[in-house]
Amino acid sequence: MLRALAIRDMAIIRSLDVEFGPGLSVLTGETGAGKSIIIGALGAVLGGRVGADSVRSGSSRALVDAVFDLSASPDVQALVEAMGYEIPDGELALTREITDAGKSVARISGRPATAAQLRQIGEWLVDIHGQHEHQSLLDPRKHVAFLDTWAGPEHAQIRSSAAEAWRRCRDLEAELTGIETDARERLRQIDLLRFQIDEIGGAAPLPGEDESLEDELRRLRNVERLRDAVSSVLSILDETGRGSITSLLALAARE
Repeated sequence: MLRALAIRDMAIIRSLDVEFGPGLSVLTGETGAGKSIIIGALGAVLGGRVGADSVRSGSSRALVDAVFDLSASPDVQALVEAMGYEIPDGELALTREITDAGKSVARISGRPATAAQLRQIGEWLVDIHGQHEHQSLLDPRKHVAFLDTWAGPEHAQIRSSAAEAWRRCRDLEAELTGIETDARERLRQIDLLRFQIDEIGGAAPLPGEDESLEDELRRLRNVERLRDAVSSVLSILDETGRGSITSLLALAARE
C-alpha cells in the first residue's frame, strides 16, 4: 500500500507531501490543479520515462519520494530482497531524481538502483489505469500469482513445497550434467594419452638417442656456414696472380 508521496520541483509543483491511509483515497480539483502531475510523479518513482521537462522552471532538479507498506506483500518483499535491498520495518522507500539535463538517479531504500529495477518493483505495487496501460489483470506473467493468492494460505504452503522440490530437481540435474561432462573429459584425456603412447611406440626411441640427435641437429645447423666457408677457400685457391702460395694459404686459413 502507498503510504506517502513527496514531490519537489516537478512541473508546476514546488513542494507537496501527501499521506495515504487505509481504504480509498480520492484526489479532486479543477483542471490544471496538478492531479495529473501527482500521477505522473508516482509513475516516475516507479521507473516510468522522465525528461528535463519534468523539472519545474527555474529549478535544477526534481525529486519524488514514495513510501510503500509491504507488510501484507511477501512476494514483493522477496523480490526486493532478491535484488539485494533491505526493507526496514516492512516499509519500502523509492526515490527518483531528475535533473534539468534530462538525466535521472534512482534509489531503493536509500541505495543506488536503476530505473528498470524501480519499474520491476512498481509492476507489483501500482496499476495506473489510463488508456488501458499497465493493467496487471491483462499481464499473463502475473496470472499465476493472482491464482495463488486467491487459493489461500494452504495453497501457499503447497506451492512453497513444490518450489523447493523443483529447485532440488534443478540442482540434481546440474550435478548430473557436471558428472557427465567430467566423464566425457576423462574419455577425451584417455584417447589423447593412448595416441601419444602409440606415437612414442612407433618412433621406437633408443637409450641415449636424444643426445645423438641433438649433436646431429647442431651439425646440420652449421652446414650452411661450413658450405660458404669451403666455397670461399676454393675460390681463393683458384685465383692466380695474387701473391705467394703462403699468403694464399694464410688467407684461406682465415676463411
